[in-house]
Amino acid sequence: DEENQFLYHDSSLKRYVDACLATSACTRNRRDGMNDKTISSNNNATILEVHSRFSPAWSKWSMNDPTLWAMDYLVHHTKLNRRQQHQGGSPSSSVSSSPSWDVFINLSGDTLPVVTASRISQLFEPSQGPLGNTNFVTSASCVTGLVPTSIYDFPEHTMKRAHYFQRHIPKTLSHVDSTTGEWKKDVETPIYFGSQWMALTHDFTEYVIRSLDHPNGLGAVLKHALIETEVLMTDETFFATMLMNSLAFRDTIP
Repeated sequence: DEENQFLYHDSSLKRYVDACLATSACTRNRRDGMNDKTISSNNNATILEVHSRFSPAWSKWSMNDPTLWAMDYLVHHTKLNRRQQHQGGSPSSSVSSSPSWDVFINLSGDTLPVVTASRISQLFEPSQGPLGNTNFVTSASCVTGLVPTSIYDFPEHTMKRAHYFQRHIPKTLSHVDSTTGEWKKDVETPIYFGSQWMALTHDFTEYVIRSLDHPNGLGAVLKHALIETEVLMTDETFFATMLMNSLAFRDTIP
C-alpha cells in the first residue's frame, strides 16, 4: 500500500529486482516515454517472475500471507507438485516416485543466499543430504536454539509469554488430523515460538497447506484462534506451533 511503499523503494530487494530487470535475462515490453522497448531474453538465464504481492501489517496475521501463498502455490500447482517417476535398473524393478521439489525456503526481502542453489539442493536432498528431512522453524539465537520455544519456557515477566497469556489463547483445540483423518477433541495445543524465516520439507509444507484447506484441520483451527484472540507475532508462532503439535513431524526438528 502507499503507506509502506517507501520500505520497498529504499530496500536491497528493490535494487536487486531492478538489476535483474536491467539484464538480458528478463523478457518484457515496457513503454519509456513514447517508445516501446523490448528487453531480449537469454535462454540460459533465470527469469524473475512476480505472481502476487502483499501488504502485511506488522505483527498481524497478514504477515503469514506471503509465505502461505508461496507454500500453497507449490502444493497445488500441478507442474510444481507433480511426482517424478523413477524406474529401477532392471526391467522387473518397481517404479517409485518422489516430489519434484524437496524443500521450501523463505527469505527476508533484504536477504540473499550465501551459497548457490545447487549447494542448497545438495544439503537438503532427502536421501543423502545432511539437512534432508529436517524442518528448521527457528534459529540458533532463539531461547532453545534450533528447537522451537514453548511459551511456558519463557520467564513469566517476558513480553512473549505475558502477551499470549493476557490474550487468553485457548489451551486446547479440537481438530481433524490431516494425516489420519481422526477427529481429535480438546487436545492440548501449546504455543511455540520460532522464526518467520524457515526451511521446510516437502511433506510438512504439504501438511500445513492441507490442514488449512480443511475447515477443521489444525491449521485452519489454529489460524482462527490466533486471529480471534488478536495475538501478535503469529508469523513467529503459527508454523512452529503446527510443527511441534504434529505427531508426524515433531521429530523432524534438528
